[in-house]
Amino acid sequence: MSAPGPRKSGDLPRVSVGDAQMRLRHLVRLVSAHFDGFLVDTGLTMTQYVLLQAVDVGEPVQQGVVAHKLGLSTSTLTRTFMPLLDAGLIEYVQTGRRLRGRLVCMTAPGKARMRAAQQLAEGAREDLSRRLGAPLLDQLEQSVDRAVRVLFETAPRSESGRSVEHPEVLMQD
Repeated sequence: MSAPGPRKSGDLPRVSVGDAQMRLRHLVRLVSAHFDGFLVDTGLTMTQYVLLQAVDVGEPVQQGVVAHKLGLSTSTLTRTFMPLLDAGLIEYVQTGRRLRGRLVCMTAPGKARMRAAQQLAEGAREDLSRRLGAPLLDQLEQSVDRAVRVLFETAPRSESGRSVEHPEVLMQD
């Protein structure tokens, strides 16, 4: 007995709310695995590459600014930074201030690794565009941007103006 062939897009059933969430997670995992596969020779994941990009601003940057830019909590960012710190790709700069205000910067090896990964990441995006078709990828990116904007704009806020769903992000009016 042979295995069934790949599903065609028309074969996908309608989804409930829970199924939609699982499909979104599945898509994120597939796209992450796609980019990670292209970056494997650099020793970076796509997440780490994006973190290096966010830190590479030409001067030390506050960790909280990086967290805000990426929509992460500072505690999540700290955990995600650990492998990059351990590998010597980024480092904390002493400021004499408390930890929340600490600055992070790229090291020379971090800049070299990011340069090596940049062309591969661009190749991964081109390949994804080829596989999905440029119009579908553009539509997907636009839909994600709209969804993120709407979710942030409609998130309940506390009296301080912080999102209840995303307390690390100060919502802009």
